[in-house]
Amino acid sequence: MRVSLLSILVTALACSAERPETTPPRSPAALAPKPPLVWSRFAEIQSWPVAGEPFTNLGHVGAGAEAVVRVSPDARAAYEHLVKDSELPNGTIVALFHELGPGRAGLVYVMEKTNGAWRFSSYHPDGTELTAAEPANASTAGCERCHADAVADSLFGLPRRWPQAAEKP
Repeated sequence: MRVSLLSILVTALACSAERPETTPPRSPAALAPKPPLVWSRFAEIQSWPVAGEPFTNLGHVGAGAEAVVRVSPDARAAYEHLVKDSELPNGTIVALFHELGPGRAGLVYVMEKTNGAWRFSSYHPDGTELTAAEPANASTAGCERCHADAVADSLFGLPRRWPQAAEKP
């Protein structure tokens, strides 16, 4: 058998060439989407007492017909007596829990104040954050625009109930 110098050279070059690394195929579990994370403070905030009474939701279309507000304990009194030019302290959390109907929880909208600025976020009733692709998740820019016109510190406060003429003393 006659081996040419060219065939030896081709074989030597082919065997010495770097081989591309191959990635082992991923298991189906690794390819599955990760479950959404529950906000770490969600259960704590759900346990806070309600500020004021439930009220008709007029500002967040589609989030739920009624709503209740829960405010961090250190800022609750200030929120309940919110007046023009009031300011709540850094660290304040204001959460609006919507209800779709009796016993049916709706979306939860949260404002969290840090370094003098509010951060807006939206959650499902189970505490998982809404994704940008979900229609109910308005952009935070939309939240900021609307809340810029609020009574005080980007907050609208609780609905006020004015006495009716028959109730006046």
